[in-house]
Amino acid sequence: MICTGVRVSVNMLSDPKGTPLMFVVRQKKAVLSFQVPLTLRGLYQRNYQYKDVARTLCQPPKRAENETQYIYVDVSTLSEKNATYRLSVTHLQNFVLLTEERFSFNATPSQPQYFKYMFKEGLDSVIVQVSSPMAFPCSVISIQDIQCPVYDLDNNVAFIGMYQTMTKKAAITVQVTCLSCLPVSSCSHRNIE
Repeated sequence: MICTGVRVSVNMLSDPKGTPLMFVVRQKKAVLSFQVPLTLRGLYQRNYQYKDVARTLCQPPKRAENETQYIYVDVSTLSEKNATYRLSVTHLQNFVLLTEERFSFNATPSQPQYFKYMFKEGLDSVIVQVSSPMAFPCSVISIQDIQCPVYDLDNNVAFIGMYQTMTKKAAITVQVTCLSCLPVSSCSHRNIE
């Protein structure tokens, strides 16, 4: 079975002048919403505005291998002027992590990443190792069960499962009973071993 993730990306091309766009992505058994520009609070309570936002959609289970799953994207704003943006929906080819294989990816606070891992038969635990060439900004690695919603933003990643903050390196030992989804947020370039 080939398992790919689906990612929705938005790039705001016009200046919203204080009126954000609201994106609501609807699936059969999940709803994801975010605004662009996305405002996240950072160091010293400073607000950071991001015009490029990307989120990976939750993967609800399929009843049949050939079942088609539809998504709907609703866009709204209270702005009196037209807003220009670029919306793309793409398949993630490296969505499923493999045991003993290194994997590189990029993530930012407004473009967190998460991946799926399925234990091989006979394994009862794995060590998830993440490394970065950069010490700043701080990142969060989270281990969550496969279920919707996935908490992948820096302000909600600690709500469920277990998590580890990191600068250049981190590792989490995971038992077979708890791993399936690995969100990583607030980082620039990470390697998973």
